[in-house]
Amino acid sequence: MTMSEEVFEREYKKLNKAQKEAVDHIDGPVMVVAGPGTGKTKILTFRIANILVKTDTAPESILALTYTTSGVIAMREKLLEIIGDRAYRVNIFTFHAFCEHIIKEFPFYFEELEGARVIGDLERVEIIEAIIQKNRFEHLVSFHDEFSFLNKIVDGILSIKKEGLSPEEFTKKLPIWKKNLLVDDNLYYKKDFGEYKKGDLKPSEGEKINKKIERARELGEIFSLYQNELKNRGLYDFSDMILYVLEELSKNKDLKADIQEKYQNILIDEHQDTNEGQNTIVEFLTDAPHLEGNPNIFTVGDEKQSIYRFQGASAETFARFNNLYKNIKSITLSENYRSNQDILDGAHCLIIKSKGLEDSVRLHADTKENKKINVREV
Repeated sequence: MTMSEEVFEREYKKLNKAQKEAVDHIDGPVMVVAGPGTGKTKILTFRIANILVKTDTAPESILALTYTTSGVIAMREKLLEIIGDRAYRVNIFTFHAFCEHIIKEFPFYFEELEGARVIGDLERVEIIEAIIQKNRFEHLVSFHDEFSFLNKIVDGILSIKKEGLSPEEFTKKLPIWKKNLLVDDNLYYKKDFGEYKKGDLKPSEGEKINKKIERARELGEIFSLYQNELKNRGLYDFSDMILYVLEELSKNKDLKADIQEKYQNILIDEHQDTNEGQNTIVEFLTDAPHLEGNPNIFTVGDEKQSIYRFQGASAETFARFNNLYKNIKSITLSENYRSNQDILDGAHCLIIKSKGLEDSVRLHADTKENKKINVREV
């Protein structure tokens, strides 16, 4: 037994029963629901170590994806403790860094990015200012200041990109978004009122929704012009890397086959925080026909704890996983090592009752049909 194996066996014995079950189940789709303090990152790294200790899997064929750079560092450090230098050969990325890695590893599929550079914050603002000045917009300007919505436009475009939506895809989703906005019962008369009948849409509420949609439509126009200008100048946003990779994977079978062949084991940390674009990346990695819906994919997260929901995280990520894959092994980690359950339940109750989260959940209720439009109101 090597030193790494001895360390693994010693540390493995410290895991609880549910943690061991998650670590041991190394074949097929696995979904672990784990709240804060239950050892999410710990079991993910132990599972990677278990694959390497118990099988002849090459470290390079393992891909672990997480949401933050700090998450990447934590995983790498834990792996180093358990398996030693082989940890450096395991692919551990944030989603954006992974897409950047693909672009650099397969540059012949992304010739349009050759020589391009990431745009600076000031350049981004200057380009959008120029677009506003050169074009006529009615809903994203005010009478006194044509740049009054500038910051919201910038934030809106970046939010759309984080969802993995192109300008065309975003615009196509506006009717669906309007339909979702009209679901709210409070928008309609509860009884006959003057010329209006029970169930009629209140004119003031209808006008508010129409303004939201028109602003979003203009945002889509600015987004499209902005993307064209970036391309003309040889620039790209950091979030564009996901868009470029999504676009290429959707149309290029060779790139898709290359990536699917390379990464045989996929692990997703903090899965509750993944958004539409990131989930689609994972689906491209795991939908090879020969896998028949049973890829080696492992996700760990907590549907009660979507920290990055304001950045487009999907409230339906876990349901989507269940619909996509077959013979899923579901494991729940309930033993908390940081907070008692009363505190956790109380915190969850407060979060659910917040209006912002309720609105977010309602807006994204039909994720299978609706690739979400999740931008700050503009």
